[in-house]
Amino acid sequence: MRVLLWLMATTVSLALTVDESRADAVKFPFPVEIDAANGETGGLPNRVKHKQTGLLFVLVPAGEYRIGDDNLADSAEITVKLSAYYVAEREVAKGVIAAYLKWRLDTAMVSEVKLGEQKPTDDELLAVRLAALTFHELGWPFDIDLDSETSHRRDVLWREMEEQARSGDTDLKFQLSAAQREETLQILAKAEEGIKRLGPDADRRYGMAHFRNAGQIAEWAKARLLTEAEWEAAAKLHDEGKLPTIVNMLDHDVFEWCSDYYAHDYFRRKADLTNPTGPQRGKFSDEQIEAEVAVSSTRWATRLAARSAGVLRGGGVSKRRYARRGTLMDSSGVAKGIRLAFTAPTVENK
Repeated sequence: MRVLLWLMATTVSLALTVDESRADAVKFPFPVEIDAANGETGGLPNRVKHKQTGLLFVLVPAGEYRIGDDNLADSAEITVKLSAYYVAEREVAKGVIAAYLKWRLDTAMVSEVKLGEQKPTDDELLAVRLAALTFHELGWPFDIDLDSETSHRRDVLWREMEEQARSGDTDLKFQLSAAQREETLQILAKAEEGIKRLGPDADRRYGMAHFRNAGQIAEWAKARLLTEAEWEAAAKLHDEGKLPTIVNMLDHDVFEWCSDYYAHDYFRRKADLTNPTGPQRGKFSDEQIEAEVAVSSTRWATRLAARSAGVLRGGGVSKRRYARRGTLMDSSGVAKGIRLAFTAPTVENK
């Protein structure tokens, strides 16, 4: 059966005409503004704005979609049945990254450091905020822009404070010296300045994300990443002119993370899938293993690492229209961006 599609007008209004009366009628997972000018499909608005991030999302209605390509070694043309979902028109920009990092610093969770059940002291809260400055360990080195000396001093200071705080096998008791307190405040101030420097580039897409970065942003925004099937369905709809407001999905130099593990033969395992979420673990072909061995020089380690390979899609630098590649989730190299999505809410019978 041919893909079941709705016919969305190709002249979509880019301006947001907010319909306040519908905002509470459909239960979205986060606060939204509904774009009344672009209508609705099946009781769901075709376009909404995520208030927290400012991102605009467009609806992909439930239906059957043809994805994949029989002419490619790691693909096959298959039919997928997808529930309705929303896809962000743009990738996450640096301004959103800055907001997330600032939130993480301002709301540093006491649970990140074992402090016991008592209300934390001022010294303990300072220590927790310093502990939260592990952005570089979480793959955010380009955003806080701490110089190497300050970053090193942060690590040394944290180790000092943690060692002093140990009072048994469980809880930590932080009591900072005046010098430690002053230096902690200086380091935190530098980190906040680094985040503020993203301001002039707030609308520029962020293309240095590791997989865990993408997951952190999605969780913070109460959204998720696209599955690989959702990504390709949306990309093909965009090519057909049915999602005209989506930008940078295919024709730019940044790949986008999907939520799936990468397996070279995944598309060939079944011909008909309903809301597929990818294989249980990653898998490279023998040819891909050999190509990676040329870099890593260790075949068994490459094969093992491939079990946790994630899916990247898009990237205009590739000759392949709907480019697909597997990569280690914390690898550097190609530019990797974040495009958010969320499952459409259930519409109550009117």
